[in-house]
Amino acid sequence: MPKISVIIPVYKVEQFIERCAISLFEQTLDDIEYLFIDDCSPDNSVEIIKNVLMRYETRKDSVRIISMQKNCGQAAVRRYGNSIARGDYIIHCDGDDWVDINMYYKMYECAVNNKLDIVRCKFCRTDGKLMKECINIPSNIYCDAKKMISYLLRLSDLSSTCDKLVRRELYQSVDFIYPVDNMCEDFAIVTQLFCRTDKIGYIDEVLYFYYQNKFSISHILDNTHIDNKAQQISNNVKLIGKILKTKYPGGIFDKEIEVIKLMAKNAYRPIIRREGHYEKWKTLYKEINSKIFFNEYITIKEKLSFIACYIGIYPLLTGRK
Repeated sequence: MPKISVIIPVYKVEQFIERCAISLFEQTLDDIEYLFIDDCSPDNSVEIIKNVLMRYETRKDSVRIISMQKNCGQAAVRRYGNSIARGDYIIHCDGDDWVDINMYYKMYECAVNNKLDIVRCKFCRTDGKLMKECINIPSNIYCDAKKMISYLLRLSDLSSTCDKLVRRELYQSVDFIYPVDNMCEDFAIVTQLFCRTDKIGYIDEVLYFYYQNKFSISHILDNTHIDNKAQQISNNVKLIGKILKTKYPGGIFDKEIEVIKLMAKNAYRPIIRREGHYEKWKTLYKEINSKIFFNEYITIKEKLSFIACYIGIYPLLTGRK
């Protein structure tokens, strides 16, 4: 049985997948299962993976390239990958990102030596020129599930599944609820993971490199896409609320939920001047409009942006039409 299964969704990443695959095949840890899941990518991504693999003879038997029958989106691909993974632990990697050569060795050793269910590392955002480390999370919160969930919901830096090595049984539990929608699905998944264990460790070292791809789906600004994005985030906000209410009744995370509700509203910010979208922004989760200023988890910058949207000057500040 492999020590780790790495799940890599493949869709329109031909510009980046070679760098990603090389960083994965160069890992110093042995016994890794690589699951490249082709989500009906229309480009040459799969051929590039096969060409890179030819350089790594020792990895050939541990690589599976699987094709989805139709384009399903990242949430469905990750769910499928988790269901067929055979490793003791599971981790994800996006096809336009890359990893440190020792990432999986260090995370696996940390997990096994300390009998942990989840191990997280630092990651770095980059546009290919500049690099910015993720927000530093106090190390003492990793033994407190409630604090972890609180940090997760108010800091997007904790939401990724790519910087978390997770014991396979957590993902493959029969009662694990997988999100259907792509937007904000990682928040719903990680919230659920943190609700299921407090055996969580942390490696204070940047091991994962997240490439901010300006051509990714998150940068599309047509009206239909933005409406869909806001709806998908809202659906996952409901799922997160359901998960938390089951584990922690009493509304102890209400202020944190307001933070991600604001995230759903903010989907409309880039196009707020387009016909009808100011009203959509204003009415979505309108119950939090008067609460934002009393929520200590919402930054001053976000509060000022909210005011700018409300009085109609946000586009003037950002230069958007």
